[in-house]
Amino acid sequence: MQPIFITLNSFQSKEVQEKGQGHFFPLIAHAGAQGAEIRRELFSEEVGSLQDLRTQLEEAHLTSVYSAPVDLFNALGSLNKEAAALTVMEAITLGASLVKFSLGHYNMQRSSVTELKEWLASLSLNDHNLQITIENDQTNHGGSLEKIHHFLKEAKEQHVPVKMTFDIGNWSFTGEDVFSAAKVLSEYVVYLHFKHIEQQNGRLVTLPLPAGETSEWRELVSHFSNDIPRAIEFPISDGNEACSYTALLANA
Repeated sequence: MQPIFITLNSFQSKEVQEKGQGHFFPLIAHAGAQGAEIRRELFSEEVGSLQDLRTQLEEAHLTSVYSAPVDLFNALGSLNKEAAALTVMEAITLGASLVKFSLGHYNMQRSSVTELKEWLASLSLNDHNLQITIENDQTNHGGSLEKIHHFLKEAKEQHVPVKMTFDIGNWSFTGEDVFSAAKVLSEYVVYLHFKHIEQQNGRLVTLPLPAGETSEWRELVSHFSNDIPRAIEFPISDGNEACSYTALLANA
């Protein structure tokens, strides 16, 4: 059975920033989830260190994924080494099993996957069992199916240890077809983000997964290996909802 993670941005951001992400670990564990996705954008100076969070995760018997709003390739199409290295070091300090970047401004003609391979080798990631992934984000440059597929295919050919976090909802923001993306990218995916997207009052909004047996997200699940970790990334109001949605996702 696949592990279930709950992302910390599923809770009210103001409350998370005031109380700290560790405040929610007991709730996440009680819900039956196996892990928490720590979000760098929700850090505030007064809530403690990454080492503190690691201790709190261990006390709650949770594993972790680390998410940072950092592009792997900068606006010039070059490897974003300084910011990416800092993010990797933060993930290692946290004890995360996986770190998630946006692909960023990857250029299919100019960006160097060879340079990425050499840079990753210098980090000795095998010593920390840390998986690097890129996620399809909500931007046209970072959420392009063509660019993501080109990058992952080239990475595979050059034996670069980068895989994919597949967010089923973000394709709605970039106008890509989620089923086409799943078909093309499934072999690279090691982590799944779940959310439901609807258009309301002229804008796209993130909602909880519908529970119906014919829901689109249930059909998507069949495109991926059943042992891939799944993450809840939609609004959760309390512990009861956390329990319900964890069970829903675990049993799909």
